Amino acid sequence: MIVQHVHFNGLGRTRDDVIMYEIGGVFKARNLIEVMRKSHEASEKLLHLGIFRQVDILIHTCQGDDMLNNGLDVTFEVTELRRLMGSHNTIVGNNEGSMELSLKLLNLLGCSEKVVFEFSYGTKETSYGLSFFKPQPGNFKRNFSVNMYKVTGQFPWSSLWEADRGMSTEYSFPMWKSSHNHQVGGHVVGAWLPLQDGIFHGAERMWAFANFVLSHAMVIDSGKSFILPTRGALLKVNQELAGYTGGNVSFLKEDFELQLNKQLMLDSVFSASLWGGMLLPIGEKPLSIADRFYLGGPISIRGLSMHSIGPQREGDYLGGEGYWAGGLHLYTPLHFRPGQAVLGSSSEPTFS
Repeated sequence: MIVQHVHFNGLGRTRDDVIMYEIGGVFKARNLIEVMRKSHEASEKLLHLGIFRQVDILIHTCQGDDMLNNGLDVTFEVTELRRLMGSHNTIVGNNEGSMELSLKLLNLLGCSEKVVFEFSYGTKETSYGLSFFKPQPGNFKRNFSVNMYKVTGQFPWSSLWEADRGMSTEYSFPMWKSSHNHQVGGHVVGAWLPLQDGIFHGAERMWAFANFVLSHAMVIDSGKSFILPTRGALLKVNQELAGYTGGNVSFLKEDFELQLNKQLMLDSVFSASLWGGMLLPIGEKPLSIADRFYLGGPISIRGLSMHSIGPQREGDYLGGEGYWAGGLHLYTPLHFRPGQAVLGSSSEPTFS
């Protein structure tokens, strides 16, 4: 069996060459099972482009004057997403509430690109940003983006306000079992004002730090779930070089996170985590308090106030230039789950 023709019904804005990159494997099938499998793979690739609401497949015998006895035709019935889409939601968590608004312009030029505007207004932080995303034809996991943003927020643990604005370009791609993200951009961190009479006063009430940043992030994840994996390992490594082309801040910053998960009896999961980082100044330029590491709180070391570990002065926390922390967790099902294990407690001892 061979595939003679591939038809598309429902295409509007999407260009033909973008489609051909995703369905090329269908023509390589040599029997009915392969046609069904490769057609399904092609439909999954089309959905991952983020421009189709639905993709249906119809496989039938070839018709027409050029038909072959072993020829098949494959028809993809597609429904494109609307050009303009929006969403809004309210989020409460980490001792903060926020309202979020998002607008998306999809498939503007027919190459599955998109422009995204996001606005968030919260009790402690307000941000907005504009981004342009362009995936690589034939490989949706490789994509290029340009971002502009502004973030303003308060840091009560250091009695400070922060305003961060900048622009960056990113390129993300998979490699072997890992995913990588390279970012080049510049940003300005400024308008630091004490929320109260704290460690900063007088001439230190307001200043700004500007730098040009080159960063790289790598993630290796063999777990089956992003939220609560039951097995496998996770490794995250972040590297950041700032100020190499100018600016009043210059440093090399690296941090990592390692997580190992093992499933035990009665649906219990044992998890061990280790993370750490180092901030190294380059030259004689001072380090910004915004670039330091902070520990403590529900997203790092639980049972402690937000960012309350490390050096402090007059009740304000200064962050650190290096850190390490670790945690041991035992997750068990709740006892009232019907037909499941009867254990209903969880233990999460943490050391640092």
